[in-house]
Amino acid sequence: TEKNVTSKVHHSLLRSLVDKLNSIEAQVRVAQPTTGRMVLRHYDVLHHPDFPEWEEAMCELQKIDLGRMDETNRMVFGINLYNLMIRYGHLKLGFPDTVEKRQQFLSQTKMLLGGNSSNNSNNSNSTNHHDTLLSFYDLEYGILRANQKPGHYSSVAPFAKKDPRLGLAVSRVDSRVHFVLQRGGGGRKLSLDDNSIIHDNNNNNNNTSSAASGTAAGGSSSSSYCSCQCCPVDFLRWIS
Repeated sequence: TEKNVTSKVHHSLLRSLVDKLNSIEAQVRVAQPTTGRMVLRHYDVLHHPDFPEWEEAMCELQKIDLGRMDETNRMVFGINLYNLMIRYGHLKLGFPDTVEKRQQFLSQTKMLLGGNSSNNSNNSNSTNHHDTLLSFYDLEYGILRANQKPGHYSSVAPFAKKDPRLGLAVSRVDSRVHFVLQRGGGGRKLSLDDNSIIHDNNNNNNNTSSAASGTAAGGSSSSSYCSCQCCPVDFLRWIS
C-alpha cells in the first residue's frame, strides 16, 4: 500500500541518519590515557568535516508526515526519531546539571516535522495539513503513550481535545516503550553511540505491541541530557 511504501522510505532515511552519526562518532572516539576507556567529546563530533553534511541531511525530516503512517509504523518511527533527536540535542546543547534543566529540555526543546494529515474522528481539525511542532514530551507522552499525562512532570495531557496532533496518538499505551527510549541518564545507562534501531518489516501481522518490543543496546556512559537553552536557533536551524 501507499502507506507501507512511504513508511519504508521514512525508516530508510532515519536508518541512514543514525548510521552516519555512528560513523562520525566512531572516527573521533579516543582512549583515555589513564583507563584506556573510549570516550567521545562532543566538540570533536561537531567539528568533524562530515557533520555539516549530516545536519543538512537531517532537514529531510521536515518532509515527514506522521499522519500518513499507520499506527505500527508511527510507533516504530517515533521511537527511533526520539532516540536520534536526543543524541542530536546532546551534541548541540550539552548535558544538564539539574533535574529542572532536564525537564525544561524535554518540554521546551522542539522539533518540527511535516504536515499532519491524520484522520482522527474525535478531532474536527485533523484533516488540515499543517506543520507538526513537537517537544520530547509531546512525542513520548502525546504520541507514543497515547496522550498520557507525564506523571509528576505535569497533570495535563500534552494534547487537548481540539489539538490537531491528537490524531497522531497511538490508541493504547504499551509500557514497554519506556525501555526503548534512549535517555542516557539516571539509572538507565545507554551508550551515546548506540547502534540499535527498531525495524518494521511491514508484515501484516505486526501490531503496536511488537513495534515496542525491541530494546536499545546497553552500554556504559555518563548521563546524557542536554542543558536547556530553549529552542536555540543553531539547534533548530534545520527544522524551523
